[in-house]
Amino acid sequence: MSNGKSPYGRDELQQFRKLLLGRRLQFLESLRALEHDVRDYNEPEARNVQSDLPTHPADQSDRSYEQSKDLQIATTERDMIRQIEEALHRIDDRTYGLCLTCGRTIERRRLTAEPWAQLCIDDAR
Repeated sequence: MSNGKSPYGRDELQQFRKLLLGRRLQFLESLRALEHDVRDYNEPEARNVQSDLPTHPADQSDRSYEQSKDLQIATTERDMIRQIEEALHRIDDRTYGLCLTCGRTIERRRLTAEPWAQLCIDDAR
């Protein structure tokens, strides 16, 4: 069991912070684009178009499907941003890299692939 302090040194934590901030920026940019698209679905006048609302039921269905898909992706991206924020807080608390379930070290390889990981690979399974 761990002592509650990150197994990673200051320099490593700064590298993880940089990785997390970069990923957060990617998710934020993607989320802004999705929110813009969803807003356009609902407000055709935002695009200076008189109206491109589909009149055929099949077109309306396609438009609804695309909007629903974008909303689901946006929800996932908001969740990823929240997880990144939590990981940044763990870096500040110097508990980053510790499994929230068992307290063991989360492997560097796992954190490099998924820097917001909260669980070691055994507990994640």
